Amino acid sequence: MWLQNISQWEKDRSICENLQSSEQAEYLHKFQTTLCTHHPLASAWCAVDDPYAYARYLYNTVDRTYATNLPDLSWEDIVSPSHPPQPVVPPPEEDIIRQVFSRFYFLDETTGEVYTEYIEPLVSHLRHPLALCPPLPEWGIGRVLMLSRSFVVPPPPSGRSFPKTYYFDAGSSIWDDGGGGPSLKYFTTVWKRHGIDFDHIEAWEGTVGTEEFYATVPDNYKNRTFFHSEYIASSPETNGTFLPLLILNSTDKED
Repeated sequence: MWLQNISQWEKDRSICENLQSSEQAEYLHKFQTTLCTHHPLASAWCAVDDPYAYARYLYNTVDRTYATNLPDLSWEDIVSPSHPPQPVVPPPEEDIIRQVFSRFYFLDETTGEVYTEYIEPLVSHLRHPLALCPPLPEWGIGRVLMLSRSFVVPPPPSGRSFPKTYYFDAGSSIWDDGGGGPSLKYFTTVWKRHGIDFDHIEAWEGTVGTEEFYATVPDNYKNRTFFHSEYIASSPETNGTFLPLLILNSTDKED
């Protein structure tokens, strides 16, 4: 339903008004509850954990409000070695999920198998759908949802194996810091929850030196992380690395 209406909402500049309408309420609620990585027992709240602490938040599944902290439930109680974050897996059999989550379908031409991979919602601001919507700033959550990448759903852990897994980062900053939150730490951590531990990581950042970058890389990633202290090219005709060509030439179809 979002896709059916997004062009008109964009034209009217009424995205927030419509997302928060009674017509869209159940879609938004299902979307948000699906993103939760923790469901504490005996609590109406669920949590969305993020490796970047400033981007994690809580959602009340009863009154449908948001919070960054709770007085009677600390983040240390929610997220611990005994309560690890769970993968985000939209239940494919639910019709409402098919209407809410944007996705790609891949066809294995050899086996005929169709493989689904979720992508960011094709709605709103290409962030969390409510990132710029009032009254969220009054709840102290507006900035958090601006930074949150919880709307990006990794491939589902399905037992599907790949000969090799790659991660290319076109503006990486350093491993554990960066504008809007560190991308390398985020994607390696969250994708690992879904069973993908990248074999090859390649990153580009023109404002960071090589020595400075590698000093931030965890030991277990250093032998598979390759850094370029340079900017990438925006087209094949300009100087620098043009990532689409690099990916095409560096990987195999089955990766």
